[in-house]
Amino acid sequence: MTTVENLVADVLGLAPEDIDDDTGPATRGEWTSLRHVQIVVAIEATYGIRLTAREVRSCRSVRGLKQALSAKGLNS
Repeated sequence: MTTVENLVADVLGLAPEDIDDDTGPATRGEWTSLRHVQIVVAIEATYGIRLTAREVRSCRSVRGLKQALSAKGLNS
């Protein structure tokens, strides 16, 4: 099963073990605005959802991505 951590690691070019709930643009220089869009696209494609612009802006960490999925009734 693909996890949010695995998706983020893949987009950022990092090992999954380097990703935790606090990983985000404030903690990883690799998480740029372009990479943020790529992460959102990967999340949407993997989980078959669409995130609103507000949700995209509020997802500033792996934890935030998981919370957005949970709000849509999905487990991450």
